Amino acid sequence: MSVDGEHLFCDLDDFCRRFETEWRQHLIGAGVKQRVRDSGLALSEAMTLIIAFHLAHLRTFKHVYTEFIDRYHRAEFPGLVSYSRFVKLMPEALVPLCVF
Repeated sequence: MSVDGEHLFCDLDDFCRRFETEWRQHLIGAGVKQRVRDSGLALSEAMTLIIAFHLAHLRTFKHVYTEFIDRYHRAEFPGLVSYSRFVKLMPEALVPLCVF
């Protein structure tokens, strides 16, 4: 099965636009006002990278991210973060990925 990367991203981006607004309304706050920082990489972009890695059937995400995505696809992901920062952002994509 071949998946077109642009088509996948468009589907994920449409989903995230609807999902994120609903999801943020239902999150329970800690009672303390927290600053919401933009990571530079959109949730739909992170989800696209995670799904593409799994569809590629490759062994290590670190190798794919640092040697392939970071080197050859930086233009497609202008807000691309370092590998270690991306790993810290991955848990934020878990719920949206499961819902998608």
